[in-house]
Parts: sequence; C-alpha cells; structure tokens
Amino acid sequence: MVLCVIEAVIAITWMIIAKKHGVLKKKRMVPVILFLTAVLGILVDLSENRQSAIDEEKQIVRNEPGQGEKTEALEAEIPELEQSESYTVSITERQLTEEERKRVLDEAVKEAEQIFHGSNPSMEEVREAVVLPETLQDGLVQAEWNFDNYEVMQPDGKIQQENIPQEGILVQAKLHMSCQGTEQIYEFYFKVLPPQLSETEQFWEDLSSAIRAADEETSYSSYYTLPDSVDGHTVIWKEKQSKTAVTFAFLGVIAATALAFKDKENEKKRQELRENELLFTYPEMVNKLTLLLGAGMSMASAWEKIALTYKRQSEQGQVKKSPVYEEMLVAYHEMQDGIGERNAYLRFGERCGLTQYRKMVSLITQNVRKGQKELTKLLEDEADEAFHLRKELAKKAGEEAGTKLLMPMMIMLALVMAVILVPACMSFQL
Repeated sequence: MVLCVIEAVIAITWMIIAKKHGVLKKKRMVPVILFLTAVLGILVDLSENRQSAIDEEKQIVRNEPGQGEKTEALEAEIPELEQSESYTVSITERQLTEEERKRVLDEAVKEAEQIFHGSNPSMEEVREAVVLPETLQDGLVQAEWNFDNYEVMQPDGKIQQENIPQEGILVQAKLHMSCQGTEQIYEFYFKVLPPQLSETEQFWEDLSSAIRAADEETSYSSYYTLPDSVDGHTVIWKEKQSKTAVTFAFLGVIAATALAFKDKENEKKRQELRENELLFTYPEMVNKLTLLLGAGMSMASAWEKIALTYKRQSEQGQVKKSPVYEEMLVAYHEMQDGIGERNAYLRFGERCGLTQYRKMVSLITQNVRKGQKELTKLLEDEADEAFHLRKELAKKAGEEAGTKLLMPMMIMLALVMAVILVPACMSFQL
C-alpha cells in the first residue's frame, strides 16, 4: 500500500505542475493513469487486508460445518535462514461432535417429512410427483432415496399414473442419510392415488377405456365396432379430414408472395447497379466526346465513332457490356433510321434517366446548331465536373466498404479482448 500511496502523491503533484505550466491534455493523461492505478491498488489492498486471517495467537478460524474447505495464501518467513516461502494452506471445515451429528440427522428427518410430499395434501394422498432433496440441513446431510415399487414410483419422484389402481397403493420410501461419517436410515410409507380428473377429463378417460374394451370384445371379429355412447353422452364418429391440401395452398401463397418480393428486390438491385455503372462511365464518355469534338469532328460523327468502336470491341470480347455505350448505340441506330439527331439525343437522355445525362443532352441539343467551339468548351467544363463526381463516388464506395467491414472488425475486437481479459480474470480469482 505504501508504494501505491507514494505513486498517488507523485501523480497528483505531476498533474498540478502540468496544469500550472499549461501542458497539453494528451500529456496530462500519464499522471491521471498513474493516479487511477494507485487508487485501485490501495482499494484492492484494503479489501484484501480488512480482516487478517491469522490472529495474535497464530490461529486461523475454521469454516463452520457445511461451509466447505477454507484456503488461505500465506508466507512463511525464517529469520535465521533469511528466507521466506509462499504457502497455500487448505483448512477443512469444523467437524461435528457425535451428539451434534445425531441432532442434525434427527432434524434432517423432520425436514424430509415436511418437504417430501411437495404439492400433495399429505402422505395419505399423493397424486403428483414428490420432492427428493439430495441434501438436507443446509448441505450437512447427504440424502439417498429408494422405493420398494418402481412400477409406481420413478427414481426421480415422478408417478407412473397408468400403474395406479383406482383405490390407490401403499409405497415404502427408504431415506439413507450420511453426516460426516455417521449414517442413519429412515423408512416410511405413503399412499399413491390416481390423479383427480375434471368432468371433461374423466369423460375422455372413460372414452379411452371404452375403446380399449370394444377392441377386446371384437378381437375375434372381422370388424371393429366403435362405442356410440359413454357416460350417457352420445359419441358421433367421423373420419378426420386431411389438411394437407390446405397446407400446400397456404405454402403456395407464401412462396408466390416471397417470389414476387424477390423479383421486385432483384429488379431494384439491377436498377441500382445500372445507375452506378452509368454514373461511373459518365466522365469517360464525356471525355471521349470532348476529345473528338476538339479534334474537329461534328457531334454526330463523334457519336458514331464512339458507338461503332464500342460495338466492334464488344463483339471481339475486348470490353464488357456497358449500359451507357449500349444506349449510345441505340441512339446511333435511331439516327440512321431517320428519327433525327436532336430527337435521338433526347431519347438517349430519357433512357439513361440520370440528371447528369439529361444535362449533357440539354447542352448538346442547345448548342449543336450554334457551333462546335462553344459546345466543346461547355463539354470540357462538364468533363471536369464529371471527374469530381467520380472521385466522390469512389470515396462513397470506399466508405460503404468500410461500413461493411465494421461488424467483422467489432467481432475481432471482442475476440481479442476476450483472449486478454479471460486469463487475467482467472489469475486474479486464483
């Protein structure tokens, strides 16, 4: 404890000096940690030494009977040899005297009689499971139970209802008790009766008996005759209708609904994937148009060049299919079919559906008649914006990937903490 107190004083002095000289908060954490660990050490020392295990006469108090063995961590110091050694001393609980054991066993008999019948009214009317404690008198007495009729009573105290006659049956219970080497046997009888049934339960019990009786009576006949009345009640027998068809119909509705939702979800995912591909390809497509226009091509020629190049490379397997260039190819064929250049561009923007493509189509349709120079400048500005958009999309994709990795990282952190803390806690307990 002295070392912890010194450490606490040093930490407090350090914090005062650091605050006075305006030291950064990060550097102030060092004395704070020292202070907290010192306080924790003082508290642990106080809790461990609040009551000494050894008194002035070098005696250790034993545990009372039933409290179990006591373990003390001690240190033996030999001044003459100038040596010391750590010892772990195991001290058994106090043993009862013969008179005390006899008294405990007598009290155990009374306790067993009180709790044995459980929820039953008395020993003369046992209709439900009995209570068989393994220990009595707060663990001082070990108890072992036996019955003379296991066709009626199970070893765990449950009753075999089908083997009980209507008038009941007497069963002997034998309780073997042991207390620190002293043994005693206690025997007693109790009466087991069939369970009390309500009027409805009694009717169904009688119906089962009538069915068994009818089976025995007609055992030599080719036909089995069902009883038509029991206890004055008419019984109408019908063949139970199978509900398999209803079950299949219900499962079909569930499967169809799930399939519809699945198709809708798949369509939504396909649409999101298409939109992402359109956004990622947008800067590339604008850059191509800008370069070709800057080289002196008209918008129609540049469009044709990009579309046909994509078609050739796609057929040769050099590039994978892209929704942007597929739509450009459609727009090119529409121009060839006579729809008109302006209408083909507008239809292209509508099919793409994104704001960026509508804006680009608007620039093209508004400036295609005014000349290439102004349109090239506008597309260059649009290409710069598209490049910044792509950087933002890449940043967003990275954040989404990091979010998906958050749960595995948390699981790994929990595992690492468990690997560190579990051994530490176990060693602290020892």
